[in-house]
Amino acid sequence: MNNAVGLFLTLHGVAHLVGFLIPWKLLVAEDLPFSTRLYFGKIEAGERGVRMLGLIWLALAVGFVLSGIALMGYDYSHLPSLVLLSIISLFLSILGLPFSPIGIFVNAVILLSVAIKLLA
Repeated sequence: MNNAVGLFLTLHGVAHLVGFLIPWKLLVAEDLPFSTRLYFGKIEAGERGVRMLGLIWLALAVGFVLSGIALMGYDYSHLPSLVLLSIISLFLSILGLPFSPIGIFVNAVILLSVAIKLLA
């Protein structure tokens, strides 16, 4: 079970790379166009702003991959930091709407799972 959840967290981390690659113009994807606007286009962040958010996406990617690896090694000491990663990721997923609804669901599942594990 730990390996499956760890792999899930690792893949979630890899998925975060898109949030870095597109603002830094290292990836072009028709379904995810480069934009400086956030939250359904209602917030203008500017190119510098979306690049800064891209760095946060990159840091989250690293954090989720490391959490996944730790969980596969049956190390649960990372769970408090996983909560923080998921909350920040949830916030960025909300800012990324309409392109990131799956991120909201995934982060909610992670937060619920960690809460169950910590309260058990």
